[in-house]
Amino acid sequence: MSVSGLCCLLELGLATPSARAAFGDVNLHEKDDLFEKMGQARVEKFEIENGQVSLDVLLENTQGQNEVWVLDFQNFDHSNNKSLQPVVRTDGGKLVAEHAGTCSSVFTTVPYHSANGFYNDGFIPVPPGNKSLFNTFQSNATLIQKGDMQVREDRLQFDGSIDTMFDCKTSDDMTVWQKKVTPETIEFNTTLYITNVRPQGTSSNPEPAYVQSYAILYWRLLRVALSRFLISSTERLRPIFEYAIVRPVYLNDDEQYGFDRERAEVEIAFRTLTNHPNGSLISVYRVNSLTYDPADLLGNNKIGHIRMIPTRGCDLPLGVEDGTIVDNQMTSSSFWLNSAEYSASKGRLNAQPIDAFSAGAWLAADADLNQWIQVDLLTLKWVSGVLTQGYILEEIVMWVTRYSVSYSTEAAGGLTTLVNGSGVPVIFEGNFDSRTIVSNHFDEPVLARRIRILPQEWADGIAMGIELLGCDAHTECHTDANGTDYRGTVSVTESGETCQRWSAQEHHTHSFTPEDYADYGIGDHNFCRNPNNSTQPWCYTLDPNVPTGFCDVGAAQASCTPNVAANEPSQFYANYAPYCNFTEWENYCTQRWVFTLVLEVDITGATNRMPIDATGEFTFEFDTYDCPNNDRSNCRRLEIPEAIVSHEITLQTTVEVVDDTKDSPRIYLKKVHASDPSIDIRDAFNLVFLILSRLSVDTHFFPLFLRDKLETELTLFVVCVGKEYNSGDGCLTAPPESTYTAYVSPNFYYRLYTGPSQYTDLYADDIATSPQTLDSHTYIHASEIHRTVFTNKALSATSREYTISSVFRLVERTARRKRDILRRDVEDKIDEPIIVHQTFLFKGCPLNSVHDPQNRACICNDEGEEYSSETFECVQSNPRILNEETRPVDNAGSPGESSDPGGNSDSGHDGNGSMSLHLPTFVLQALICIFILRSVLI
Repeated sequence: MSVSGLCCLLELGLATPSARAAFGDVNLHEKDDLFEKMGQARVEKFEIENGQVSLDVLLENTQGQNEVWVLDFQNFDHSNNKSLQPVVRTDGGKLVAEHAGTCSSVFTTVPYHSANGFYNDGFIPVPPGNKSLFNTFQSNATLIQKGDMQVREDRLQFDGSIDTMFDCKTSDDMTVWQKKVTPETIEFNTTLYITNVRPQGTSSNPEPAYVQSYAILYWRLLRVALSRFLISSTERLRPIFEYAIVRPVYLNDDEQYGFDRERAEVEIAFRTLTNHPNGSLISVYRVNSLTYDPADLLGNNKIGHIRMIPTRGCDLPLGVEDGTIVDNQMTSSSFWLNSAEYSASKGRLNAQPIDAFSAGAWLAADADLNQWIQVDLLTLKWVSGVLTQGYILEEIVMWVTRYSVSYSTEAAGGLTTLVNGSGVPVIFEGNFDSRTIVSNHFDEPVLARRIRILPQEWADGIAMGIELLGCDAHTECHTDANGTDYRGTVSVTESGETCQRWSAQEHHTHSFTPEDYADYGIGDHNFCRNPNNSTQPWCYTLDPNVPTGFCDVGAAQASCTPNVAANEPSQFYANYAPYCNFTEWENYCTQRWVFTLVLEVDITGATNRMPIDATGEFTFEFDTYDCPNNDRSNCRRLEIPEAIVSHEITLQTTVEVVDDTKDSPRIYLKKVHASDPSIDIRDAFNLVFLILSRLSVDTHFFPLFLRDKLETELTLFVVCVGKEYNSGDGCLTAPPESTYTAYVSPNFYYRLYTGPSQYTDLYADDIATSPQTLDSHTYIHASEIHRTVFTNKALSATSREYTISSVFRLVERTARRKRDILRRDVEDKIDEPIIVHQTFLFKGCPLNSVHDPQNRACICNDEGEEYSSETFECVQSNPRILNEETRPVDNAGSPGESSDPGGNSDSGHDGNGSMSLHLPTFVLQALICIFILRSVLI
């Protein structure tokens, strides 16, 4: 599930007692007694319904007092120049609209008038004027007595689209929003300055004085990705879910243009297990088979474009962007103004415009269906896809939204239109803004010399930057004497050793990585290459005693003629599909797949606290190839039905508006992992937790701004048998014989309710301890998570579902040097319990053992055997015990590598439950976080 919670939090400044402002950082200018009597200002309403924002600000107008309220999203004295303030002394005094932001309450310029001007009680502002936010002003004629003064309640209101608020700018045409992006949140904040301005003195040209308050608005997009289910259409292929991550998408793929709220990047990773006893069968992703079927048929959610698919080998850039393809190889139907600065040779991916006369893109002279841009590769190559961009220069933006592709194997003459398997011409979805790169892959690579792109639809004009994807067609042929241009599939040395994959660092470590040597043909394969200008192609070998070996790739040729028959395009797929891991699952080829796509989510109907559900089923198709002896150069596709992997993922966008009276801290379960911290095992396939297996539980808390001051501290960790304790007070209500407490802090406190108005306060002395302890528990500042690591003890002889209840409290960060004052309204609201449910099935003792309930252990029946924490079975006892000081040391790790699983050196806790850090005394309240852990029994 991907939950996107967009919340707006109102954080108020603190008022000084001398001024009667409701809130704010009070700036008094000149005479303090000028503001002796002053009403309040506050945000009364802030809601979102059906995509519309409702903002209501109440302003108390002090009767008989010359004053004016100014609302703006920039500081009243933002330029440090009195002559540029919204209220100026110039020309007898003015309220100047041009000196305020686009969303201010200074709707029009109003001159000063001592009798009925903008300072007077009778002044009524008329929105919106030339401003874009506040669209209603209401004045209440009834006067309210407040102490020794009377006030009139005025209201400035905005009712309109979310987009209007995000378009607010300062008087300098700068956005009023600041953003902070983390892997889990996207946070926007802006400051609404509320300023009371009064004339100082009695002259006809008074100097304005002011008191300024502020409110900070936070918009937070919380993202949590979770898989609902992952199934396969055949027993031949079994999927294992790893993770689904949601990331932000920026307009024009650039942060300076702002966050695209209607798009989200989704990265999906899973493994496939292809069953075959001799390991010759592998799975290969069928290109363009990824589909998305939204569960909500009434919405407009869909896949915008796919950014990354697992490599199929023949998808390397062919040289348009980097200039390998020279200018005279690029032509077009026309170009704007017949100027070379807008010609086809300028249509290279990521080309940058220099000025209005150097476009950085191909611009067609006309916007019609007769336009095209063409690349002549000069020789036959396999072309497998196209990357495209649009054009932007200041206010001028253009891009192509849909296009078709034609190709030819000849230097001149007619071209063939690219069609799908049904013979229908393919229309590719192009760009949706001017700079984001959109990739499109062909169902099958085409052998071509010329590639022509024909725009079918466009936005504001035809402009393109392009790159072609593909590979050489003459696979086994090379022309360089030492074979530096060899791109074949020989993967055995002259002496018979099998080559090691270039992407692997075992059995031999090296620096010739695919990231740094892709131009030399280095990739995720084990084919012989010559990246260092050696005498002939070579490779690292799988023999630990033979680091490298030369390869026999044949003699260099004067020229290479494509051998079409020997290069059936689907062969590339098997060559470059992820390599098999045969050690993870016996008799299975385990392959890892990562897909990245951009999903378009319809948020036009967003309502406060009502999630917009984009849950959908992602479907992937896989072909099966037979590669005898796992030799990728000799594979054939089996003529059997494709394997279909269906993956349901929830993607929700929840617009939540929270003011300061409603906001409260909350804790979420972020990840549960075993030995591999990169894999969230909550949704793993066929996963069982065995006795003595280790498990790590990561949690994080919100709101995000509290992390600068606070951290979570574990006060209780208790495990009990049974899923019936997955709600309420969890394991605190389970019978003692079915629980063990792995950790209890001296600071533990929890209120256990036994009835509507009955409760029992629990403290550390009320919790029965257990011999079982945690391996570790600590707050990791670098990752802003709390990590608890524990080893599963045997509570039951058989497989049972366990519940884990963890109680946390918020404390002051130990690493802080300065203690800031925490907002009292937040401090008062952190005592509400937060419950997170997740279930795992822990396997009981092996069949040839008995359960020891007293010691919570498995006792093997056969003499001389003991339960192993490595194999999780009864094995022969080993009387030889290694002393820790003489235990062999693994020197493979990087120098200075930290043993801290979180990668930080903050003080933590030891494994026996005692505290090894100095506990801060600043404690707010306790929070409970209950985890229910479950998996599927093999």
